[in-house]
Amino acid sequence: MTDYYSVLGVPRNATKREITKKYRNLLQVIHPDRNPHSSESDSNIASSTIIEAYSVLNDDTKRKVYDVLGIEGLRSENIGKGQPSPEEIQRRFDRGKHAEETVAAIKKSDLSGSIDCTFNFAEIQDLITRERTLADLISLKLAHSYRIPVSNNFDIKLRADIEAPNTLSSSFSTTFKYLHGSEANSWLQIGSTVVNSYAQIGHWTKISRNTEGELKLLHYRYGHEMEGSIITNLMEDTNGYMTIVAGNQLYTGGRPYTTLKVGAVKKKPKAHHYNGGVEVGNESIGFFTGGSMKLSKQSTFRYDLTVGIFPNVSYNARVLLQRKLSSFPSSRAFIGYTFGNKGISLLLGYSTQHYKVSFPIILSNYASVQDILLLSFFPVCLSALCKYFWWDPALVKKKMRYVDTSNKTKEEEEVISEPNTVSTDKKSETEASATSKSRVNIIREEEESKEEGLVIRLAYYGNFSVTAEELLDRVDLENNPKVVNVTDAVQLLVKDSKLILDETTKDKLPGFSDPCPGEPKKLGIVYRHGINSRVADLIVDDNERVEIPVRRAVEDVD
Repeated sequence: MTDYYSVLGVPRNATKREITKKYRNLLQVIHPDRNPHSSESDSNIASSTIIEAYSVLNDDTKRKVYDVLGIEGLRSENIGKGQPSPEEIQRRFDRGKHAEETVAAIKKSDLSGSIDCTFNFAEIQDLITRERTLADLISLKLAHSYRIPVSNNFDIKLRADIEAPNTLSSSFSTTFKYLHGSEANSWLQIGSTVVNSYAQIGHWTKISRNTEGELKLLHYRYGHEMEGSIITNLMEDTNGYMTIVAGNQLYTGGRPYTTLKVGAVKKKPKAHHYNGGVEVGNESIGFFTGGSMKLSKQSTFRYDLTVGIFPNVSYNARVLLQRKLSSFPSSRAFIGYTFGNKGISLLLGYSTQHYKVSFPIILSNYASVQDILLLSFFPVCLSALCKYFWWDPALVKKKMRYVDTSNKTKEEEEVISEPNTVSTDKKSETEASATSKSRVNIIREEEESKEEGLVIRLAYYGNFSVTAEELLDRVDLENNPKVVNVTDAVQLLVKDSKLILDETTKDKLPGFSDPCPGEPKKLGIVYRHGINSRVADLIVDDNERVEIPVRRAVEDVD
């Protein structure tokens, strides 16, 4: 029986990008121009097998069916004849995926934690007048947890929290968690602080395909509490949830309290998330809203607003800008700004997959309109200065290093991928390509040595829809069959540190080809003009004139 993964030569956990890359390489290898001695029938058979394997593995639904049932499950005549339904196939796939993730998690223990160092800048005057010490203005909170997998369905989690130096306090807890397959789990948590001890039991289960529920019971020294939550899918991209909390506090004479929270979360894939709801109880009434917006491939903007209208009017708002560090995929730096009845504070921090370090700075203990306007100017200026003097230069330098390394690797791959035995025509093409490469390198070195030299870093030609800012990141370009890389061809067209292309279709230019005949095309160029200049980018239509550097008209002065 044919194994589609073996046909393409990829592992079972290969991504779509790896599958597409391998598929294109195989089509080039079996092409008749590359194999003149092979028969046309053999090439057609090999090509049809590769195309069939790619059509299945590149489709998420077909790939899930194939992973569970094999080739037999893909045949339409087998559907309805003892074969499971699509829901059962999805359930089996999720169950198998959950088992793989569980086994992988058991192989190593997880150590995670957070460090929170708060500085009260609003009371810095007391430090200057020596009414308070530096330790009075600093609050340090440490939290660490350690997960110990015991078996496939059972693990233990230890957690410790310490707060210093103003008031030294600590708390410790141990959680025992048991998984009932992939659709339910239960846990028991036991913990203690300096003045209190508590125990909590909980259970989470999947009630139906679109609904899940959670129940928690908490008993501590000064009271009891019960919390129940239900989350259900309202629409395709919207979830609704309801949480009920009820309990009593013994230190207030056993006075009971009840809170109902109802809300909804709307998620748009890879774009924006919104949430909002109301909270009603016998001690407070209010509403909340928030969300996140993806500003770019690396940056995300988040905001939250909570307003209380009973028994007292109160509010708290927070805005947070999060930036993913390109050198570490799971690392993020963030800067936030919080204001409300309790004051105004600035938040700086850095987080990874397992650790988080934050530095809250209390700017004011009050939140008047004047304080909000004046103190909001500080984080804006700080973030702008960091971006201009540190972040942008470091990012451009890193991207340039990545582009140079990528071009060198691509040249090496092209040399390695050439067959050992080629015809006389192929040898002449290889020699011509090598000559062209040497000419490009010579021209590029000459332009880099000039003070006002024009160096082409990247150039793409074809049908694409990325913006100029995304062009340098090669978003959806490397694996797009309707786009060709014309970096070397554009560099060869540079004359006297200038690039001028007339208003005509670019596929007629030397080194260009038409990747998508009959479709509208664009030319995108990333270049640097001058040794001390920054990298610039340009995207023009196919029949639009190109002139680099841009010639500015001089106005006549009367």
